[in-house]
Amino acid sequence: MEEREEGCTHQTPSSRDVFTTLKQASIQHGSSEALLFCFGRLASCADELKRLEDQIEQMDTAAVEKAGSSLTFADN
Repeated sequence: MEEREEGCTHQTPSSRDVFTTLKQASIQHGSSEALLFCFGRLASCADELKRLEDQIEQMDTAAVEKAGSSLTFADN
């Protein structure tokens, strides 16, 4: 499954893809190696999520700054 956003491609593996990868690497499902692999994938996904959150925060900040610069306040 692929998601496209502003020219970037993010690969989101399904659980079937993960099990296929484990099988191809001759890693026994449920073994400590499999757990390490899955925790590594989880850490990688967490890093990607943090990167995306940072991008969204930067976009939000830019939008707020742009909106703020176009506001005019009437004297009370």
